[in-house]
Amino acid sequence: EEPSAPAAALRDPACLESVEPTEEARMLGIAGEVVLSCSVDAKGALRDVKVKRGLGHGLDEAAVAALSLCELTPGRDAETDEPVATTTTFVVRFAPAE
Repeated sequence: EEPSAPAAALRDPACLESVEPTEEARMLGIAGEVVLSCSVDAKGALRDVKVKRGLGHGLDEAAVAALSLCELTPGRDAETDEPVATTTTFVVRFAPAE
């Protein structure tokens, strides 16, 4: 059985904590989570971002844009501790308008 590589991670998890909702979503009171699946290469570069569960109203695009600005740490091989490409999931939360 192959050991699995630890998933890639955000260097600064806060980069996804304050993503601004779109004006349309704010006006409609849309809140919730956008779930993104992506590949991260061995150098920490983001590849192949896909929306697994979206909210629409521009929030999916806002989540993808925010993730693309984050610095990522690649996964590491469990045996050699070398950086490896991995696939992982990130969640971007949008709070209800106040």
